[in-house]
Amino acid sequence: MKLIEFKHQNIIYVKKQPQYMNLPALKTNPTNKEVVSCWKMSPRERIHALLTGKVYASLMTLNEPITPFYLSPIRKKVYVTHKKSYVKNLISEIIIYLTQHEIIKKRLKINI
Repeated sequence: MKLIEFKHQNIIYVKKQPQYMNLPALKTNPTNKEVVSCWKMSPRERIHALLTGKVYASLMTLNEPITPFYLSPIRKKVYVTHKKSYVKNLISEIIIYLTQHEIIKKRLKINI
């Protein structure tokens, strides 16, 4: 598989470093700290995946805890669009902020 550019990418990591491939990606809002990349399978890899139903992932952890990751051949399962993702995350952050403050909880009569 190889990394490919895609419609919603907004950053390229490791640019101009000959020892590494460029990593075109979509970096979502800063609080979410999510980076999405797009990979394309060769014809041989596609046949292999079709026959076995398997894809393997290798992540370098540098002896740190593994971070959550998600694989999917369906773009909309990974992200919808940058704007929609940003709004969804912003709403989630507002709800978390509001529910963490006792005064606001009491005013809104939220029982958590």
